[in-house]
Amino acid sequence: MRPWFASLATTVATLTLAAAPALAGPAIEKLSTHLYYHDSGAIDEREASGLQLFNAAIGGGDAKGASGAVVVQVTVTGAETLAKGAVELVAQTPKKKLLKQRVSLDDYVVEKGKSVVLPFLIYGTGCDKLTITSNLQDGRKVVEKRTVQLGFSCSE
Repeated sequence: MRPWFASLATTVATLTLAAAPALAGPAIEKLSTHLYYHDSGAIDEREASGLQLFNAAIGGGDAKGASGAVVVQVTVTGAETLAKGAVELVAQTPKKKLLKQRVSLDDYVVEKGKSVVLPFLIYGTGCDKLTITSNLQDGRKVVEKRTVQLGFSCSE
């Protein structure tokens, strides 16, 4: 074998291995939050964590109407690699827990390599800062954790 051909073959093999995509493990790809407007049933398309949420309960701040609830969407990738996959969502203010819900991924994984988007609805968002934590779990073991805070506030 000629030296230049052997070198070319080695280079091509190396580039091929380097270009092969690594299989991604399970992960929370996205945790998104959106105001829910109870007078119209509309869901705000804007990410709530980027909004001014002063007096949102009566349509103040950046709210487009009165909002006392938040829709949360948790996007999970690699869910098919979990033996007992689940997403647990916890929403709490400094004063009380508004939601703790655990959803099994078993019924939602329909095709390998496809993301799964799970919806949650948090009622009673009110006037206090809201901390939302999403835990991707395998059984009871936390694989990944994401947290977002929404700065709800009101005038006294």
